[in-house]
Amino acid sequence: IEFKRDVNLLMYVGIGSRETTSASGPRRHVCSGLIERLTENGKDLSGAGAGLTIETCGLLMHDTKYRGASSEGKIMIVGTNGAQSISSWGLNALRISPMEKTWGLRINTIKTAFGDLDIVFDPALNADYGLQDRAFVIDKQHIRQLYLRKRDVRMYLSVPNLSGVHTTVDAISGTFGLQVKFEELHAAVTGIK
Repeated sequence: IEFKRDVNLLMYVGIGSRETTSASGPRRHVCSGLIERLTENGKDLSGAGAGLTIETCGLLMHDTKYRGASSEGKIMIVGTNGAQSISSWGLNALRISPMEKTWGLRINTIKTAFGDLDIVFDPALNADYGLQDRAFVIDKQHIRQLYLRKRDVRMYLSVPNLSGVHTTVDAISGTFGLQVKFEELHAAVTGIK
């Protein structure tokens, strides 16, 4: 569970790098995350008082949609601030009777003139990691997670620990990365209040 959480976080904040432990030692590569990769359609909403709005979502779809390779629909992954903004859109439109036991809205899709935008909340985009104001518009056909052949992620149980002769640890080894094609078909949003 911790490994999957950390991989999920790395897919957002990873900074592409290569390091070696010695001149002849093995190389370690770190994949670039969405924050580093999605630079074409960046939107900073920190100056906008309303936070994330329906109009902003339409603008994001416009900016990522007009090119010929774009998918019909996109998906927007939002953090806690984005999820709160979206949940409050219909606050004045709600009609609540005294008989109702549950109130509120759950908005999963925003229909714009440029196509549908599916909404997904990722709990990793929260204040603990400083990512609560982030959102990412993704073209699902042009992004994928990769593994090197025969180097998929595996867990090894009871591996001898080099720091102590009589101790064993569990280890995770393998490769993974993020492939983003046509960066202009995606968008990164910051500053959602």
